[in-house]
Amino acid sequence: MAVRTHSFLTACVLILVAQPILATVPNDVVSSLQQESALCVVLDVGDGTTAVQLSAGGKHLVHGLCATDASLSASRARIEKADLLGVVTVERRVGKKLSYADHLVNLVVVHDWTAFGDTATLQEIVRVLQPGGVAWLGNVPANETPDVIKELGGAVSSAKLSNGWLRVTKQRPEGFDTWTHTRHDASYNPVSRDTVAGVPSGIRWVAGPNWPTGYRKSSVHAVAATEKRLVYVFEDEVETPEGTRRVNSLISRDAFNGMRQWRRQADSDELVAVGRDVFTVVGRELVRIDADTGHVALKFSGLASPKKFIHVDGKLIVQHEGGLSAVDPGTGTVAWTHKAVPVSFLAGDGRLFLQVSRERTAIECLDIKTGKPVWSTPIKGGSRISGSLILLDSTALVCAASKGNFALSAKDGSQLWEYSYKLIGHGGSYSKVLAMNDLVWIHTADSQDSKQYAWEGLDPLTGKVQKRIVQPKEFGMKHRCSYDVATDRYFMCGSMDFADLASGQYKHFSAGRNSCRSAGLIPANGMIYTFPHACGCYPMLRGFLGFECVDHAGGSPAKAVSAEERLQAGPAYDLPLGIPQLSSGDWPMYRLDANRRGSTAAPGPARLDRLWTSDVSADHGKTLGEDWTFKNGGSVSAPVVAGGLAFVAATDEHRLFAYDAATGEIRWTFTAGGRLDCPPTIHEGMCLFGSRDGHIYCVRAADGELAWRFLAAPVDRRVPAYGQLESPWPVVGGVLVYDGLAYCVAGRHTGADGGLFVSAVQPQTGKLVWSGQVEDFDGVADILTGGNGTVQMASWTVNAKTGGKPASSDQRLRGGRLGLLNAEWYLRPIAMRKNLQQWTVGDRPRGQMLSFNAESTCGYLACSNVSGGDGVMSGNAVLFGSGPTDSAKWKLNMSLHTRVYAMAMAVDRLYVAGKFFDGEADKQGHFAARIYSVAGGKLLDEFQLTGQPVHDGLAVARERVYIGLDNGQLVCLGAGQRATQ
Repeated sequence: MAVRTHSFLTACVLILVAQPILATVPNDVVSSLQQESALCVVLDVGDGTTAVQLSAGGKHLVHGLCATDASLSASRARIEKADLLGVVTVERRVGKKLSYADHLVNLVVVHDWTAFGDTATLQEIVRVLQPGGVAWLGNVPANETPDVIKELGGAVSSAKLSNGWLRVTKQRPEGFDTWTHTRHDASYNPVSRDTVAGVPSGIRWVAGPNWPTGYRKSSVHAVAATEKRLVYVFEDEVETPEGTRRVNSLISRDAFNGMRQWRRQADSDELVAVGRDVFTVVGRELVRIDADTGHVALKFSGLASPKKFIHVDGKLIVQHEGGLSAVDPGTGTVAWTHKAVPVSFLAGDGRLFLQVSRERTAIECLDIKTGKPVWSTPIKGGSRISGSLILLDSTALVCAASKGNFALSAKDGSQLWEYSYKLIGHGGSYSKVLAMNDLVWIHTADSQDSKQYAWEGLDPLTGKVQKRIVQPKEFGMKHRCSYDVATDRYFMCGSMDFADLASGQYKHFSAGRNSCRSAGLIPANGMIYTFPHACGCYPMLRGFLGFECVDHAGGSPAKAVSAEERLQAGPAYDLPLGIPQLSSGDWPMYRLDANRRGSTAAPGPARLDRLWTSDVSADHGKTLGEDWTFKNGGSVSAPVVAGGLAFVAATDEHRLFAYDAATGEIRWTFTAGGRLDCPPTIHEGMCLFGSRDGHIYCVRAADGELAWRFLAAPVDRRVPAYGQLESPWPVVGGVLVYDGLAYCVAGRHTGADGGLFVSAVQPQTGKLVWSGQVEDFDGVADILTGGNGTVQMASWTVNAKTGGKPASSDQRLRGGRLGLLNAEWYLRPIAMRKNLQQWTVGDRPRGQMLSFNAESTCGYLACSNVSGGDGVMSGNAVLFGSGPTDSAKWKLNMSLHTRVYAMAMAVDRLYVAGKFFDGEADKQGHFAARIYSVAGGKLLDEFQLTGQPVHDGLAVARERVYIGLDNGQLVCLGAGQRATQ
């Protein structure tokens, strides 16, 4: 018998430990959630009343933990009634360890400390709280308060008891730094003092969009990180009646969990963020924005056309048409004005340094307090005529010239040294210089005439090389177009490459990449932040990413739970399954079978009439809803059909639906602990599916009763992803049943959080047969396929029975570097560049979508050509049919704007769902399902759809076609009564 344990999902910035039926919490608790959106958890959630209350109508993400199955059922019913599925999530609770990542939660509430409070719980609460986060401990006896505070030690900054509630605020840990300007601070020396940020280990949070939407390699033009916020200027593309238009937005996210706080129009790429203040230009005025709300708090008048500005020594130094002014950031009062309009300027140690012009360069030094000149130095002759001021070391001003760098004394402007060297390739620049650990560091391609790349540390007063960090010849790191950055220990450059100043070792983090141009990567708050980019050199995670840099306690795969603890029995465990009658015409798993061919030997309908439509998923107009849209995949999954039932998942609501396949009536629903990105697999009366909470589930296909749940992730842990909580190791691509076993892959990338983990379990019992880590493969998790005694994911293959290395592998369906489930190129065509999104099956023809059997391959190519530079598509889209190899039978040229979202073959008919255009004059197009002849490509029938089909979301079963739509509907089509046109 399986061990009955229960996982602990975390999903909100509020953790409530409460009585069995939770009373509403005091107003002080609710009002302490001052941010625009927060992440909330409720322990012993009772009937869900408090969890729903805390969501504030969808503003905050809430997760509840239940002590009993009755509480779980009652709270889920209340959440569904409030239309908050996905916003509020509840699960069973186990143990005292909280499954949140470190420094994640904004607010923790323990309703009854006498029932739940102990040292272990207290330590966990402090661990998961983010710096500045608040814990409310209810029912704390006054005589115990000193002991509680003592237990917290130096981890808290304040503790106050009032009316039986102890409010505790977490201290900001030592070693965390901020990043207030484009290049760290006013000195423009891009070196963080963060002692925790370093080589990433895995994900802390992820948000979207995942791809750049303005300029192809960089849509984040400016970014700053404060103690609480990550603020950035993002260039998006929006569709208007006049066509595509670029729009810049100023966006703020919680620095520790990625929850979006606010968004407003951005009129400038200039950005400085310090504490609760964000400084930017709105219209033609410099403004101070409240970082908590996004509202303008102060307009700085009298500064005509402000351009660049810095924050230093409690002042704003602003460049404008009238010169350079020092301004009080709190009141807007101008302290002094310098008439010169400099090319560039930076500051530190009480002084301001100006580069006066480009043609006849001079460097001037002013006193920040008074604006009075201290010294001025003309730059004449030699390579230094083209010099530009780039950073301030504590003793030297470093400039970039045409052949190297030179330095001036920060004290008096006298020349100190000049150093020429050979630039490292691809983005190398004499402006990419750092000052750290009392040395000025340059990156040369020919250190000591050795033809080896190296970081060389120069004495800031003499320019003599004091230290070298030589790059090993086998390490393929080179500059990129973004600026190099560093901490006191690590150089961070190339494509997420790290050179350790202490050990001299070089490391590459393969799961991510710094973005191009302005944003690059940012080391702050103990993390590494990266941003969307269009690199196609290797498969990696994409989007707005907060990477952790250490393996946290309890979150390392090395501390994985045992096989017995991973299996949890449900009410239907060991009970009869009530096996429904299966048919050869069923479509029982994603893309039909283990080969994922998307083609059935059973006949499909000769005509497409609407038989029934069901609303699977609601339209989420909530605060969090926009972040949900940035995830990969739609609002509903693809459907599967077996035993007279049609199954489909409401992805963001965590719900699986079973419909009567003939009538569309709901037979049952089941709610999981996280998103469902794939439909279930129906096998011998069992309905098996994976969730992004890191588990696979088995419920009875007949009635949806839970038989068992298995933790496919190595440990039960949660991080925010696209506005919800997910496991760092989500189950991707559902469950494959092949040769008597059920298989799944958990994880995001082989280079993050310990990698990808594959498990094989018995479908009837959930007992583990074998598990292993994906090796000899570098990439993202993808759909599993089965055949010839092997299980395969892209190019990775194992023996299906043992998990060992097989003798050979098949050329089965693959989805390119982005994977079969990736659908982002429809919205961001830049994802097409370098064949990132191209399906292949051996030597068969390639396409953005394929359906095949032994005799035929049908497919869709989105365009004839894709620019490798900017991803611009050109030529026609093509729908084609061929033989088993690349021998064309027919091709239909279509508009470049055509989008085929799903297709499937059934004997001699090809069923296609997408957006089609009737000739060049049709500018709008229409969504439709079509039937084509497999033999010749003749259009046989069309049915217009009410919304966009979901990616690969079509199934053909028992002479009917089932299509999932991104408006949340499931549509059943077949030969019926034709509606009057």
